[in-house]
Amino acid sequence: MNLPSLRQWLAALVTCAVLLVVCIWLVDLPVAQFMHAHVGPSKSIALALNSVLLFIPFSAVVLLACGCAALAGRALPRWAEALMTAGFSLMWATACNFFLLQPTFGRIEFGWWLAKGLYGFNWFHGHGGTGFPSGHMTIAASFLLVFWFFYPRTRILLAALVAAEGLGVVLLNWHFVSDALGGTFLGATAAIMTTAMFVKRDAGH
Repeated sequence: MNLPSLRQWLAALVTCAVLLVVCIWLVDLPVAQFMHAHVGPSKSIALALNSVLLFIPFSAVVLLACGCAALAGRALPRWAEALMTAGFSLMWATACNFFLLQPTFGRIEFGWWLAKGLYGFNWFHGHGGTGFPSGHMTIAASFLLVFWFFYPRTRILLAALVAAEGLGVVLLNWHFVSDALGGTFLGATAAIMTTAMFVKRDAGH
């Protein structure tokens, strides 16, 4: 299983940080204004985007089932290990985002810009559910990208699914471009590190 090295992840972190700054200063508002002017709300797209929220209860059930299997002394097949790893990845990425990052950054959403001209970040005065990083992208990337490493042949499909989620949340003005990018990086980080920890554990036995 080929996983990124720490040096590669750090390089990606720096690159992502630079892209986030560029998006916040130059891209986010023009794109959001364009989408607001040319794209209206869509129930069908919203339903499709919100389907990733089902990964949360599904992961909880998977982790419970795998925990019961472990207590019973049963070995897990590879597909169950992949699902378990994806569940752990999603849980810690989502908790970190909802309880730590979003409250810290306090991203002011596009609706506030429309109403009061406010744009930017309200540092340390946010709450779980504010825009940065995108919760939808964190969930999608942290869960789906685990399978990127377990099943390399599915990578095109997985990339397409994550990209479609990102495009959708920007299209409907649920998030700025930087929100989607930040959520994708957070989710990918969780997927990479959780998979690496499980691989190290298995290699040690």
